[in-house]
Amino acid sequence: MSYGNYPDLKQVKRILVVKMRHHGDVLLSSPVFSNLKKTIPTAEIDAFIYKDTFPMLKGHPAISNFLLYDRTWKQLSWGRKMIHEVGLFRLLFHRHLSVLVLILKGKVFWGKERVIRMW
Repeated sequence: MSYGNYPDLKQVKRILVVKMRHHGDVLLSSPVFSNLKKTIPTAEIDAFIYKDTFPMLKGHPAISNFLLYDRTWKQLSWGRKMIHEVGLFRLLFHRHLSVLVLILKGKVFWGKERVIRMW
């Protein structure tokens, strides 16, 4: 059984873990960051989460940077929302990520560098 074409861990420099869920779900994702750091100690690990869930992971020793999406942006006009989202996109782009980890309802998906570079 094949689980995918995973990246060479020795070449991984930056990892983005995305967990866009509620407080408890984000808190339960904490071991993912710890295990990634334990497995790839030289990698910088970023967390992309909702702004209101930030206290759940604040101070986590494995997380280098936080990218926060503010849920209140959804209530803004289309133009103002786009300004915030484009700014966040630019931050993501300039991080030059090696691996993207999406945690969706208990499933973890890996993205390789070439996929992320398409942004």
